Amino acid sequence: MTKTEWDKMNTWQKNALVLTTLWKAENGKPIDIKWHREGDEVFYGEYIRSGKSWKTHEIDAVVVPSFTTDRNACALVLDEIEKRGKVIEFLHPLAGMVDVVYDNYIISLASWRLLRAVPDLLCYCAVKAVEVI
Repeated sequence: MTKTEWDKMNTWQKNALVLTTLWKAENGKPIDIKWHREGDEVFYGEYIRSGKSWKTHEIDAVVVPSFTTDRNACALVLDEIEKRGKVIEFLHPLAGMVDVVYDNYIISLASWRLLRAVPDLLCYCAVKAVEVI
């Protein structure tokens, strides 16, 4: 995926891509998102964390987080990237923009500063970082 393709996506599509790229359901299966629409407009999506059937577990559904617009949801993305040990690789494309020195404290500081400013860009970088794995 290129940045141009990312920029052409709707917010709900980006959030779905982040969710399905970075996480799997608790049972190890891909996450299945159910979209609530009216005509062509999408209002929100839901998924079942356990990965169980919609038919029998719909009551357990939770709303897809707004990773690209909500800083708290975007923090979950940074946590997941860190769990995978991809922090340095993840921040590498941004290093020139923020003069990051590869020191854990500075990486952490840079991550949180970027998180406050640009959740959409962080989500794009996270998807790219996981694509290469």
